[in-house]
Parts: sequence; structure tokens; C-alpha cells
Amino acid sequence: MVMGFSLNSYSVVADANAMKECALLIFSIRQFSDAPIYVACNSTSYNYLSQLNFGNIKFKQMLNKANLDKKKKLTAHIVDANQFHNKEIIACKMDCLSLATRESGNTLFVDADIVFIKDPGLDINSFTDVMLSPHYYYANCRADSRKYGAFNAGYLYANSPKVAESWWDIYFSRSTFYEQQGMRHLFEDYKVQTFNQNHNIGFWRYEKNWQRGKLYLGANDVTHAEAVSYHAHLFPETYSRADKGLKLGYDQLGELVKSVLPPNIRRFADDL
Repeated sequence: MVMGFSLNSYSVVADANAMKECALLIFSIRQFSDAPIYVACNSTSYNYLSQLNFGNIKFKQMLNKANLDKKKKLTAHIVDANQFHNKEIIACKMDCLSLATRESGNTLFVDADIVFIKDPGLDINSFTDVMLSPHYYYANCRADSRKYGAFNAGYLYANSPKVAESWWDIYFSRSTFYEQQGMRHLFEDYKVQTFNQNHNIGFWRYEKNWQRGKLYLGANDVTHAEAVSYHAHLFPETYSRADKGLKLGYDQLGELVKSVLPPNIRRFADDL
């Protein structure tokens, strides 16, 4: 692997529910990079994020009602697996990825609830087309791979707009769980490598125990000292539509991640 590769850009989708998470994401990126960050947003999230004056943010109001109405028609056939995911906003992820790769050459597309501790560019291979983030499911969660997919849809490096086109095709016609389960099909057309276990540490990396209808996080294989990035909701409004048991799990993960964040990032989160 070629080390020390510099990313040309980052990209993310953020509506009003995710705007605080996106602010924290951007703040964490700015600890090590001044690369452009492409943000697909609506007017509310634009107004919130723009007043923070991060610099070099490329806003695109893709989440306006007219565009989301179009996406709603296009994605009407896709199964609603839960009340948590929004099919129209998911469809805008491919547009954001396409824009960032067209203008910057390459990008790391991430969900808004990512927080970086270290520069992910140090682990990117400049000779590959795509890098995906395996879930690295904890032992008692591996069956989830069949249902939800082996790779996480909130952490993807790409160096061509064609990747966004392929991802859209997967979402539209080849995936059984939103845009995620079918991401394995990207291996058919691109040089694909994977991020290691220090990236994108999320809910799936922990043992899950249900007791009396409540979810508790247990054992894990996470090495916090080596962590590059975490994937966790730190603001309750972002998972307000989740069921009660899942909310408890997200609460626990959020508190855990907060406890291991660098002090300046934790202070920024607390001040939002």
C-alpha cells in the first residue's frame, strides 16, 4: 500500500437533523486537512453550517423539496426496511459523490456522523479506484452481514464519477438493503481495496445484548489508541425515529465515543 496519500476532497450529505453532526465532522477534518469538503444540504443546514465559517466548504443545496420529490419518485420501488432511513436523501449521496469526484478527482464520502481522530489519507492507496470500509462485525453480529451488507455505506473512497453511477445502479436495482447490502458489486468493475479496522468504528463492532426490550453494548475488539475515525450519533435528534431499544444502544455508543475523543473535539461537540 502506498502511504501518505493526500485526499483531494471529502463529501457528505446533511439535512437539518444531521447538521450538528456535520459540523463536528468538518471540525474534526480541519484538524489535519484544509481540502475542500462538499456538503449536500438544504437551506436549514446550509444556514447553520455556513455561519460557522470553516472555510473551503462547497455547499450544494441538493436536499431542496423539488429535488427530493424527484428522488422520491425514482426510489418508490425500494423497500422501506425501517423508519430510520430516508430513501430520497440516500439517493443524493450518489449525486454528492459524483460532484466531488468530477471537481476534485477523488473524494472520501462519509456519513455526517463520522468523527476523525487521524488523517484517513495515510491509509489510502492512490492506485486503487475504490476503498470500502468492512463492518468487521463483532462475533455475535456476523449474521447481519447477509442482511445489511459486508461494507458500510457511510465511508467510501472513489476516484471517478463512474463510481457514483455504479453505486446508483446498485441502489436502484441490485441491493436488498438500501444502498449498502449490494456494495460488494463494486468489485465487479473497479480496483477495490478496504480500510482496516481502525477506520469507521461503529455500532456493529460491539457485542449486542437485549434484556427486557433494551439493547446493551458489550464486548468489542476496538483499540482506541489506534482509531482513525468513529461512526456514532452524538446528538439524540439524529436518531429520534429509532425504536426505544435502539436509542439506548446509540446513547451508550455516543457516550463511549465522546469519552475517547481528543479534548478539543469533545469541547466543540459539547458547545454545539
